[in-house]
Amino acid sequence: MGESDLRSVGLYQAMRAAGVRMKVARQRIGAREGRTEECRLLDEPATSPLLTMDRITQYDTGVPVEMGPACLPARPVHVQHHPHRALIRDLGRAHHQL
Repeated sequence: MGESDLRSVGLYQAMRAAGVRMKVARQRIGAREGRTEECRLLDEPATSPLLTMDRITQYDTGVPVEMGPACLPARPVHVQHHPHRALIRDLGRAHHQL
């Protein structure tokens, strides 16, 4: 699975095409003060509040296949989850696709 696969079909669709069978995803959502580098990358003032997400997706056997943290600005955003990609639309700013 290469970068071009992820750009054209998305992570979950590429994983399914490779024979990975996902069963369940668990996500924990929280909030905290942003670290300097996170705020810089998100174009937010230093120490801005951030929403945090930790996600674990498991094979149908229960073995973890995807683990990942994420941070979002703590202001209105719209998040759409599709089977193969997530689209985050920051209300009032550009779109970000994961």
